[in-house]
Amino acid sequence: MPPVHSQVDWLELISTVTRSAIAEGDFREDLDPEQFAYEVHGIKLAHHHAVRLLRDEQAGRRTRIAFESLIAAARA
Repeated sequence: MPPVHSQVDWLELISTVTRSAIAEGDFREDLDPEQFAYEVHGIKLAHHHAVRLLRDEQAGRRTRIAFESLIAAARA
């Protein structure tokens, strides 16, 4: 599978799980699943950049804070 397909599949998986969370009432009804997936992916990429390139010892903490903030904003 070419790398771009795995990235598309990853984003689609996050969108699908997000739709399930919306349907179950865990996330807001007006949440955009594709935007949520985009932001989760952005957090992942930022973490990778901070760890691999910048050797930021705070990367894990920053990633958790960013992800927790995203989840809190998505909650119903």
